[in-house]
Amino acid sequence: MEWYPENKDKVAEDVCLCEHTNMELIDSKPDELITKIYVPLR
Repeated sequence: MEWYPENKDKVAEDVCLCEHTNMELIDSKPDELITKIYVPLR
């Protein structure tokens, strides 16, 4: 993703979160799994 390197926002010193949205699909290939990463900005 190219959004962050070109953005003027700074990363805040706070907790980052990740959400694994389809982990119930145990037979999924690793490249089919979806993870959302939430980074706090200031």
